[in-house]
Amino acid sequence: MKYFVLAETLPTFTGVQNWIVDAVLTFIWIIVVILIGKNIGTLKVKGAVVVLVIGGAFTWAIKNPDTVFGWIDGFMELF
Repeated sequence: MKYFVLAETLPTFTGVQNWIVDAVLTFIWIIVVILIGKNIGTLKVKGAVVVLVIGGAFTWAIKNPDTVFGWIDGFMELF
């Protein structure tokens, strides 16, 4: 009985989905920090700012997929 897993302790689909989103966001920000460090190391502040803006845009898009898909649907309806 000590190895019996209760269904209440298992993660829900939403919980697993949140873990995946967190993992992807962490990966993106690790890449962003590496690229910012590379650009700052070579004194390219403009490149560091561009990388930061692009990383922020990706983060926002991943956290707000409904808005992004709404924009895509609206754009596709133009054609």
